[in-house]
Amino acid sequence: MMDGIRFQHPEYLALFVFFLILAILARKRRQHVVVASAEQVVRSPFIARFVVGLPLFCWFVLSCLLVAALAHPQTSFLASYITIDSKKAMVCVDASASMGEGLRGTAMERIKDMLYEFAKNRLAKGDFLGVSAYSGQTNSSRGYGYARTIQYPTQDEEIVSAAVNVLRPSMFGNYSAVGDGVLVSIISLIEPQARKIFAEKYDRMLLEDNLWSLGTSKEDVEYAQQIAAALGKLKGHYIVLFTDGKYNTGMNPASALWFAEHLGIRVHFIAFASTAATGLSREEQQRRKAKTIEAVLRTGGTYKESVDVEGVAMLLKEIDSIEKVKVTIEEEPKRKSLRKVIIFGTAAVFWVWVLCWSIWNDPL
Repeated sequence: MMDGIRFQHPEYLALFVFFLILAILARKRRQHVVVASAEQVVRSPFIARFVVGLPLFCWFVLSCLLVAALAHPQTSFLASYITIDSKKAMVCVDASASMGEGLRGTAMERIKDMLYEFAKNRLAKGDFLGVSAYSGQTNSSRGYGYARTIQYPTQDEEIVSAAVNVLRPSMFGNYSAVGDGVLVSIISLIEPQARKIFAEKYDRMLLEDNLWSLGTSKEDVEYAQQIAAALGKLKGHYIVLFTDGKYNTGMNPASALWFAEHLGIRVHFIAFASTAATGLSREEQQRRKAKTIEAVLRTGGTYKESVDVEGVAMLLKEIDSIEKVKVTIEEEPKRKSLRKVIIFGTAAVFWVWVLCWSIWNDPL
């Protein structure tokens, strides 16, 4: 929105008075032009006076433009900027045996179809989206291979789609290491920033050891707390995790969710009925599920549940609506110089003035 014209050096405007006086004095000088007949001038007095006075008029306009250029006029206006607060997210998929055998129509294949659409929508809104997966090989001791980052957050739709496409059941084993999936997703979101802050002091293994010790007799989460304090509460970071709601190997999900809570990362769980045995009793499944739900809600996320995979699409839409993208319109005062416009105008008037004098003073 325009806010008028201002002069950077208004003191030069006083020269207008000087050139006005010169124009008045010059007007007293006799001006003449050769025409076909006196009768023609009588019939067109206005045109005659205009033609006679044109050189003086051009000179005066030329002087005014030069003074204006010296004063450096500027237009002031408000420039509007649209800022989109992009979010960073990880989609974490259960790759255990309960997701099927990889045939068309299994839970895994249907989840992947839904994820293509979800990724397309979120990337169109400006999100950075990554992909991770988890499963597991053992039910007795800690090991590695429970979860992996398939793709770090990016805005490239083709790369995200390719990452989703490689997902398959029993990717790292037959069990469900939900906690490891949450932890790997968290690390995928924070690791670049953590490495910048801690440099060579960043120790991912120590971080994992801290979280594994949470709730045990040898609990030591000092390093995890240091990282959380250094990073602060992260804005616009979230995780969408697909699960059958029961973990049967790996890290306790509550431990990883505790870390997410301290980082301000929202974790959304989408749970659906498993298509294979989990190896847990019904009571143990319910107990673990209750603890997981409690920890999820503390992160500020949601726990969505569907009786079948078909209902997951609707749950994804709900999460899509929850994670709204903030669009901010800001206005900033700006100034634009008009000096170039005046200089071009001055050049045009100068050549008109030269042309007039050439015609008026033609010896013919």
